[in-house]
Amino acid sequence: MRCDRGGVVSWLTDINTQRDIFALYHLLMAATPLGDVAGGVVSKSAAASQGHQKVTDDDSSPSSSAVAAAPSPGIIITARSSQTTTTTAIKRMTHAEIVKSCVDHGFYRTPSCNDKLFMHFKGYDAIGGLDEFTETLVLWLEGNAISRIENLHPCTKLRQLFLHENCISKMENLELLGQLDSINLSDNYISRIDGIRALQELTTLRMKNNRVKSPEDFDELQHLRKLSCLDLSANQIDDGEALLRVLETIPDLRSLYLTGNPCVRSLPNYRKTVVSRLKQLRYLDDKPVFDEERRLVSAWATGGAAAEKLERAKMRQEEEDEVRRRVEDFRRWTSGDNVDGPSAAGAAGHHDGDNGGDEEEVDSQPSSANDSDRDEDRGVVTTTSVGQHGGTSSTRAPATGSGGSGADGGDDEATGGGSQELWMPSSS
Repeated sequence: MRCDRGGVVSWLTDINTQRDIFALYHLLMAATPLGDVAGGVVSKSAAASQGHQKVTDDDSSPSSSAVAAAPSPGIIITARSSQTTTTTAIKRMTHAEIVKSCVDHGFYRTPSCNDKLFMHFKGYDAIGGLDEFTETLVLWLEGNAISRIENLHPCTKLRQLFLHENCISKMENLELLGQLDSINLSDNYISRIDGIRALQELTTLRMKNNRVKSPEDFDELQHLRKLSCLDLSANQIDDGEALLRVLETIPDLRSLYLTGNPCVRSLPNYRKTVVSRLKQLRYLDDKPVFDEERRLVSAWATGGAAAEKLERAKMRQEEEDEVRRRVEDFRRWTSGDNVDGPSAAGAAGHHDGDNGGDEEEVDSQPSSANDSDRDEDRGVVTTTSVGQHGGTSSTRAPATGSGGSGADGGDDEATGGGSQELWMPSSS
């Protein structure tokens, strides 16, 4: 038997194949062997001791209809063959499981005290056990094997719900979650966006890698008036015009992801068309929508490629004018001609103003010839010093041998003849 290597690689890289393998993996991880297996038949006493309902594909076996008396947290499915027996346990999401998860994450044993629940990658096939968790705001349930959205009615205050990477095929039972702000349903089997009219506070809806295709499948999006982020990438939407008509009715749509849909290839001038039709869009697929792109797209939408070319030339001219204006401003600033900027003359005047008071005081010091003659007659020596910050001070002291010492100096000192005059400049 010859194996086509390319075909095997193509099959393994197919996204639907990967998703099916992923779901099967979680089911197998949740499997636990039970009881004594002998001769292809599960022991009745072993199954009853663990409180499971036993189901087998052999109708003739007396144990096929045996039901344990204890409460059933799971179902044991036994597949028989001539040689082997496979036993699979489906793991249920119970109140005890949720409390244990809260304790493991450092939260509280009291259900109403927990506002976050981390129940992801546990292998659960159904949602349950949430009756007492009425204060929950964020619920992580991704990476399980959940097939239905159910039993969420106690969590009426829920703000964020993560259900991606599950086996959900229908959007249902969301009517009581009126305060829901964000929901992630990516990587599921949903073929129709439904049951969301009551979610008037919803701002983020992620539906990546599902099976949405026809206009009827996404028609309810127009009822989400506060929706700002929408991810519909990797679906099967082929009617781009119908999708744009629906998206145009959402007044505050800012972020949109559509890559991986047939409409991306079939819609002419895909990015320009989407940006021109959705006026509030700020992010499309893998890059943001800048103001420059918005201007070019608006010109293209009104006048085609010729108008876009003229708008591009206009934008280039505006950029060159802005650069030229900045260069001229810099030249005027360096030459001191700009009265609005810090010119050289203004900077010099500002520098002189800092020490102007000191200079005025220096000029006002006694410097005339008459003052010098009077100082010499009185035997006074004037000393001028410059301070640390540029200020000056003058000190007048008696000259040596002019009555400042000795016997004669004592009379002068007694009568004040040896007094010292200290002059300090006034503050500017």
